[in-house]
Amino acid sequence: MYLALASEPEKRRENDCELFKYQVEGKLLDDIRFAAKKGMMLGNERFTAEIKSLTGHWMTAKKMGRPVGWRKEKVNK
Repeated sequence: MYLALASEPEKRRENDCELFKYQVEGKLLDDIRFAAKKGMMLGNERFTAEIKSLTGHWMTAKKMGRPVGWRKEKVNK
């Protein structure tokens, strides 16, 4: 990925530094970490609605653990 930043080494270094020019802090950083940990998307309502229309489902955090009734479903199969 680093090599894709530019074909010339000097420009590649400049582009790499530009990627990390600003530090992410506070709530945005917490939101990014939460979404990454849960495998969720992060974006505004328009973005999330577009992802839903493309994939057919929302990517929201689910309750931890196995779903209620999972044993019954497994036995019935």
